[in-house]
Amino acid sequence: MVFELLGNSFTLLALIGALAALVMIVTEMIKDLWVVSRVPTKLTALIVSLVVVAGAMAVYLNMADIAFQWWYLVAAFFAAFIVGYLSMNSWDTLYEIWKRFIPDHRGR
Repeated sequence: MVFELLGNSFTLLALIGALAALVMIVTEMIKDLWVVSRVPTKLTALIVSLVVVAGAMAVYLNMADIAFQWWYLVAAFFAAFIVGYLSMNSWDTLYEIWKRFIPDHRGR
């Protein structure tokens, strides 16, 4: 059970990292377009993140043959903020926020 939990955690982190990399690449590609150049880059990254995460969710639901539930879209919305934040900043900044709000339970 522990290995299954660790495997799922690593899979989730890899997926979040891949989505954040995709958001960074797409944002860099479109930020100099004539309409998008007027929008701040961080807002562009957030919008791209919303589209990419919603698309990834739709692909996963289709591949796993899972029926759509309304709260999947809500979960994808919140996940898009994490992916967007990660793509705008870095893992170190996200980890600092994690350390600030989640206490260390290892007894140190």
